[in-house]
Amino acid sequence: MELNLWKPSLVSIEFDFLALMWYTCSDRGHKVNAHTEEANLGIIESLSAGYRFLSRRLDLLLIPIVLDLFLWVAPRVSVAPLFDRVAHFYNEAASTADLPEEMATLAQQMATALSETGAASNLLNLLLWLSRPLLHLPSLLHVVEPQRSSAPIEVDGLAQMVGSGLFLTLLGLAIGVVFMMLLARHLPIGAAAKSWAWEELPGLALRNWLKVMAFVALLVIALLALFAPVSIAVTLLALVAPGLTTILAFLFGGFIMVLLLYLYFVPVGMIMDGLRLFNAIGQSFRLVRDNFWATLGLLLLSDLISLGFSVMLARLVDFQAVAALAAILVNAFIGTGLALGFMIFYRSRVLRMQGEQYDVEL
Repeated sequence: MELNLWKPSLVSIEFDFLALMWYTCSDRGHKVNAHTEEANLGIIESLSAGYRFLSRRLDLLLIPIVLDLFLWVAPRVSVAPLFDRVAHFYNEAASTADLPEEMATLAQQMATALSETGAASNLLNLLLWLSRPLLHLPSLLHVVEPQRSSAPIEVDGLAQMVGSGLFLTLLGLAIGVVFMMLLARHLPIGAAAKSWAWEELPGLALRNWLKVMAFVALLVIALLALFAPVSIAVTLLALVAPGLTTILAFLFGGFIMVLLLYLYFVPVGMIMDGLRLFNAIGQSFRLVRDNFWATLGLLLLSDLISLGFSVMLARLVDFQAVAALAAILVNAFIGTGLALGFMIFYRSRVLRMQGEQYDVEL
């Protein structure tokens, strides 16, 4: 039997993740006590504080659990008919006699890819498309497709697909806003009001939802404004020096990733601290500028934990209903703890930047 020492075994990966979670959940002191320039919670300390806090407020798991249960029992909303029509066009193009062999092969591959994408599509996943990265709303069944006994609901019209997709995306943002508002309300840190009554929730959620929507719209406009001149430059450069187009595209992609990193704290600033949009953007830029590597480390570690547990829990989703339910509960705990750790990390860095003192039980 050949032993591959380069690729780690799945068992070792699972033990690594379990060891990491044990460490982040370990009791390394229950009090966050920092003063002025010393106020600097690290990544592990922030995550540990988030999980300790969540262990005493398990009611915060309600929204992620209900959302995953909905994705579990709801029929899949498929756009396969639309993709099949486009795939049929490519198949007809591939069968054209005048088309070169390389182009025909490419058209056939495109048709196959479109058919497979349409067959696996589910518009309900758009509930998490923006709310998961922007508002840290966790979901296991957004990543893992469960087995379903019911037939999918097929969307056959382009206008119906666009309208349904837009509605589900906006609804997902609203759910994510309420989720983060509830986390911020119960955390003993943050500048936004925490004593609001439940009847005030719809109005406050609408206000925060509109701010998040304004941020998304501004981000889309900015990306389009950047993409237009870069695409023209790539086209012109391809006529002069084709080899440099790949380098320019790589640099532009890297610039976009860095820009998104600098905007990492905008939604949480608007919700947790009640900041206006441009104030939240300015504060996010300053925070990432002063804590670039720590912010990047938090992002990568959170994604690593989330992805690792999703891979492990995906096994349970395909078993009996009890195992799938257990996987949903575990993933809700993992994801919500990461969201709380992210918010604690953010707020501790804000206080450090402002030179304030805090002495808070977490």
